[in-house]
Amino acid sequence: MIRSNAVIGWAGVLGETFIANNERDAETVWDYCESLPDDLSPTDMDAINGHTMKRRAFDTAARIIG
Repeated sequence: MIRSNAVIGWAGVLGETFIANNERDAETVWDYCESLPDDLSPTDMDAINGHTMKRRAFDTAARIIG
């Protein structure tokens, strides 16, 4: 089971990236977030890192936001 905090953390990152970069491709957002983790807020990082299955939480958030 995925902790909702991790999904919420990813949802914030996805939403911000979709708006700021006019980007709707989740894979592009995943690559961006994996390469520039310092750009993520401490709150989002805590939520995201609070679950060991980062990609699964990301995919769940992307389905909800998408």
